[in-house]
Amino acid sequence: MKVSKIINKKNFSLRNILIIFLTVFSLGIISSCSSSSTKMISSAPLRLLDLLEENNVVNSPFSAVENNFPPFQEEHQNDALFVPELSSSSIKCWAIETNHPVLTYGETQKPYLFQVSLNDTPLPSLEEKKGKQVSWQLIKISKKIDLAADGNYNKGFQCIFLDLDEDFSFDFLAPSSPLELRIKARRNWHPSSMEIMIDDNPIKVIALERRNRIYSLNLNISPGTHRLTIKPKLPGPRQSGGPTPPRILIFEVNLHSNTDLINFYVPSGQEDKFKKGIIKLKYTSTKLENGQTNPYTPLLQLKYQNIIHPSIYPVNPENIKKKIIFNYRAIDVLMAPPESRFAFDLKIPEKAVLDFGIGILTDDDHPPFAAKIVNFKVIIDDGQKEEIIFHSSLPPSRRENSFFQEEKIDLQNYQGKKVKLILETSGGKKSYPHKDIFSFWFNPLIYVPRLDSPKIILVSLDTLRADHLGCYGYRRNTSPHLDALTKDGVLFENVYAQSSWTLPSHTSMLFSLNSASHQVYYNDQRIDPSLPSLASLLQKAGFLPYAFTGGGYVSQIYGFSKGFHWYEEPAGGRHAPLARDEAERLATYTADWIKTNKDKPFFLFLHTFQIHGPYDTPPPWNQKFLPKKAKWTRIALRQYLEQHGMASHFTPDVMENIVALYDAEIAYTDGTLIKNLIESLRDNGIYDQTLLIITSDHGEEFYEHQGWLHGQTLYEEQLRVPLIIKFPHSKYKGKRLTPKVRLIDILPTVMETLKLPYKTQLFEGKSLLPVVESKEKEDRTFISDLARKDVREPCPLLVSTNQGDLKIIVEKAVEGIKSMEIYDLAQDPTEQSNLLQQKRQLGMELWKKLEKYYAQKLSLVRKTSKVLLDEKLKEKLRALGYIK
Repeated sequence: MKVSKIINKKNFSLRNILIIFLTVFSLGIISSCSSSSTKMISSAPLRLLDLLEENNVVNSPFSAVENNFPPFQEEHQNDALFVPELSSSSIKCWAIETNHPVLTYGETQKPYLFQVSLNDTPLPSLEEKKGKQVSWQLIKISKKIDLAADGNYNKGFQCIFLDLDEDFSFDFLAPSSPLELRIKARRNWHPSSMEIMIDDNPIKVIALERRNRIYSLNLNISPGTHRLTIKPKLPGPRQSGGPTPPRILIFEVNLHSNTDLINFYVPSGQEDKFKKGIIKLKYTSTKLENGQTNPYTPLLQLKYQNIIHPSIYPVNPENIKKKIIFNYRAIDVLMAPPESRFAFDLKIPEKAVLDFGIGILTDDDHPPFAAKIVNFKVIIDDGQKEEIIFHSSLPPSRRENSFFQEEKIDLQNYQGKKVKLILETSGGKKSYPHKDIFSFWFNPLIYVPRLDSPKIILVSLDTLRADHLGCYGYRRNTSPHLDALTKDGVLFENVYAQSSWTLPSHTSMLFSLNSASHQVYYNDQRIDPSLPSLASLLQKAGFLPYAFTGGGYVSQIYGFSKGFHWYEEPAGGRHAPLARDEAERLATYTADWIKTNKDKPFFLFLHTFQIHGPYDTPPPWNQKFLPKKAKWTRIALRQYLEQHGMASHFTPDVMENIVALYDAEIAYTDGTLIKNLIESLRDNGIYDQTLLIITSDHGEEFYEHQGWLHGQTLYEEQLRVPLIIKFPHSKYKGKRLTPKVRLIDILPTVMETLKLPYKTQLFEGKSLLPVVESKEKEDRTFISDLARKDVREPCPLLVSTNQGDLKIIVEKAVEGIKSMEIYDLAQDPTEQSNLLQQKRQLGMELWKKLEKYYAQKLSLVRKTSKVLLDEKLKEKLRALGYIK
């Protein structure tokens, strides 16, 4: 129900009036602020995240929240504890205990406003250390123990099951002050106890109940590293009967301390100065002087978490613009804890729609209770009155746990009018302080619905080798729908990936850089956040970038979500393994999304692991190519080879069985995802407007070079991938092009097809339009490489490049070359005849060019930070066979 309220007319400031008349959008939207001078497409929506500046923030709980945290100051002398296990002959480690727990934020537990000095000289942190300096590292004592990493963890019940002969152990660091252990546990039908042991010494036996309960225990132990063990114990004789053996269930294990430790790393020769010196600390804490928890702690931590990189939004008052993780999605939001109020002076164009989402951040284990209801209001002030055009609450009721909803509101009643649009959140109960309930507006925008607005869809079919598609000459009918698409598009016959496994290859694809430039080589590296991506370029041009991916090594945790307003990993649930019908799920999900968003200019990135092992296509698809006496109807090949040896020699029938299962995955993906995607575009009337790109990140080997799967070599079966591009209105349709091109060429092709400006010097790819228009007929030079994933620096880097049809593969030793292979792909497309003896001089010339290239690129060190794998991602990687 709409509610209106009469208020006095508010005058615009002179600054607002000037900006309103200077900033004119092609839609007719006039805004009081614009954060980008980038040329926008004609149908670009007006995004309020772009517009938010300080003058738009009427009220935010983030404002001056730091004032609620008076700093603690301490002096320490002669009270450092020597830590021998962290010391060496050149560096000694000493630890000092703080008087209060230090306030930190983010996954890395970075301290907020933390200063350390020795004799009034500031000391760098361990990460900032340069040369021979004394450095420090904060060690948090309080922590939640990761149960899911234990072999007895049950992902269904989200707890550890311990039978009588099993235990759960972990190492921890104890301060000199009291340490509290909290365990949430219960038993099954049999009366059982839980025995707690420290360093193999029993300290407590606790009788468990059949319901969940938190048990607390104070640990009075010496400071230092200890090992805690939890094991079941029977208080009496074991009873017979019952559906299961005696068992205890552990749901949570937490350590709580009112202090933290600071480790000091002291180079040789500076020990006396350190031991005799005065250490001064200045920091903020989660505690108040009286020992109680500061109620503003969650709010301050949130303010400095999840901030969108300044290359996306350089203006970000109070860090309100955030990219948060919400239900397996990384989404762009205006963070608006109660009581927040944002106001924007706008002119509403004809037929405009306000599109937005509302939500509340939740803890999976502790969702907001009913007292924490948030009211969301959208208010329009036309200068004469305020009218509430939207009013809703989350959660909707005490019984309904709904924490997100999306809305569209017709603004035709205000078209042509200058108004003040207000977004407001308030608490359900005015008496409640709401310092730890975090509500948000998801990407609010105003747009004029237009079916003819441009659309871009990039589809990555993980692990798809080109020569297993019908349109690339394969003997089986694996891809009738992709084959048909080539009649409306352009097929590139020779496309090379920049790596043979998922993470670096997708980084190259979406950032248009070879691996030496983005430097993402290993499975624990996050992409440098300063690098521009295809999504960030299109976002600045006015497109709405969305992504639905299979997660794993394309998870947002690696930095792929940069520029995307919505980056989702929908296949499976929180701890779900890879779904065998992932492609079909993605097709259904995508069809619904296209139907809802067909009238917007969007960029949609779709990715699926369906073709990736394990080869487990749903029936009857799995039988499509199987011989009658096939040994397997599914196979997790990576796990099988690990158990039986990577040098397994299969019979021809067994090898044919494996390839048939792989081909079935391709046919299933083609018959569900590709078929439904094309039909959805046609049914919604946007097929002609869509730039549709279908490719893969790498291929798959079936013992062509005495290996299996991918990520081990740089032969054609792992590097050569398909690329089909249907241009808008099927321009250039039916072309088949033979010049060698690269995945890094996709980003520039998109930008130049849409005539969007971009800084070409920031990317290594080149637009494919000259190739499509026959202005360029020569092969492009690709550089593909592989840093073996089980090796750290110095690593033997496997590198491949080409000069026309001649391809070289070099395995680099720690110094020099370990091996070199040279192939003529025109005469030997399967790389069976090494021409090293005949072409050695050419190979060495190409290698010298590569050495020069790598020296230049690697001289600029990228900020590829470490990734902390969460349990959802670990479960996905287990399902894909990457980790055990």
